[in-house]
Amino acid sequence: MWRAPAFPIAAKTDGAVLASVRTQIFEAWVINALDPKGTVFLLAVVPQFLNLAQALAPQYLIIGATLAFTDLVVMGCYTALAAKVLRALTSESHLPTMNRVFGGLYVAAGTLLALFKRTT
Repeated sequence: MWRAPAFPIAAKTDGAVLASVRTQIFEAWVINALDPKGTVFLLAVVPQFLNLAQALAPQYLIIGATLAFTDLVVMGCYTALAAKVLRALTSESHLPTMNRVFGGLYVAAGTLLALFKRTT
């Protein structure tokens, strides 16, 4: 990475048609809905916030709205960060610095692993 040539990434322009925003959102929703990790997380976390002496529907609505809002904010931040990273990856002036930073991090990680001693 330290000495790698700096080639900015380029968008594909081979005539491929990009999916509509609606299609992309639907596909992302399906992938997320079918992911069992989310279900396991909800089954582990949500019950401790329920009061069984009160009506459950309003409680589920509040928890669902809270989780949806939090997910929207977090995914919005990820999107903003990804846009900045993409801008850096398409700029020839930023790539040598990024290559050196990540190359240095790889060297540091390798050095730490080489110096690590396991105790039994």
